[in-house]
Amino acid sequence: MKESSSGAKFSLVLIALAALCSCAVAQEDAADYWTKKGDGLTLNNSFQEALAAYENAIQIDPENETTWLSKALVHQILSKQANKEALNLAEKKLENNSQDARAWQARGAALAGLGREDEAIQSFENATEIYNLEILNDPENATAWWFKAENLGNLGKQQEALPAYEKVIELNGSRKVDAWFAKASIFMTLGRHNESLAAYEEVIEQDPKYVLAWMGKGYLLTALGRDSEAEDAFAKASELGYEVQPALSLAITNVTSVGEDEFIEMANDGNETQSFENLILTIDENESVVLPDFILEPGQRIRVHLGEGESNETDIFLNSDLALDDVAGNLILKDSAGGLEKFAAYWTPGCDPGQDQGAGV
Repeated sequence: MKESSSGAKFSLVLIALAALCSCAVAQEDAADYWTKKGDGLTLNNSFQEALAAYENAIQIDPENETTWLSKALVHQILSKQANKEALNLAEKKLENNSQDARAWQARGAALAGLGREDEAIQSFENATEIYNLEILNDPENATAWWFKAENLGNLGKQQEALPAYEKVIELNGSRKVDAWFAKASIFMTLGRHNESLAAYEEVIEQDPKYVLAWMGKGYLLTALGRDSEAEDAFAKASELGYEVQPALSLAITNVTSVGEDEFIEMANDGNETQSFENLILTIDENESVVLPDFILEPGQRIRVHLGEGESNETDIFLNSDLALDDVAGNLILKDSAGGLEKFAAYWTPGCDPGQDQGAGV
């Protein structure tokens, strides 16, 4: 009887262990388990581990917008930490040498990443002034021309950046191919598609393995409706090791450029939930700002307010000094990967002869 009792107890233990194991497996297969794990890791400042947990949750349940937002929040925290460290390093260099143009440029990029736009602009302008002095002393300094162009781009002065990039090409500088790529990107932003395509092809001719040129060419050809050629370009990018992301679908649906609350309304006009990251908004081809990341379900809208306020799921407040033109202007919205490129004109009601009322987009 004792042996039988022991055997029964042993069997019960095995059953209990099996139940625990199946419960653990079930837990690990549940998106909610990984989301909660990610939340806990975030609270403990274990951000990389939190990202891995959120990614596991998304693999199980890719339609859970809360998990996507949690992942975006961690990315924002890591980005803020990195920008603070970059700012600290740049300012230490400037303490030792206030004429260090690269340090001013790095300071500007870090400040922009932290949302301190006015200080960022001043830093980029300081860098540009120093590069202008270097060019004055040595007009054939291709490196100075390159960084001048980069800083003008950071200031949203795309048209002014073009001649500087062209000078890099003319001087046969070490960044010559990169200058061609920058020209292609600017032409694409300005809607000068034929010139953009020619520039992308020049990059590819000089460096057939320049994967971003293949990507840019693919996105441009897609915008031009030349889908077959676009697929060939994307295939080449994939062959070179680049993971081609599906093009983003975002529409500018409304612009309010008068009154105290100036805003730009956007909508996901695609068929799937999309995450929008590192979008760059350029106003009147003059001022640019990187928008905070956000997620939109199909048909969902979000408003980007230029002034002050507290951001939420439907409204982003930039708390900036940016302003729309009181009469008319244009907007350019793009992402750093080239998967999104939108252009929209706007005007104040009554200022466009073709409109009786309402704002134009």
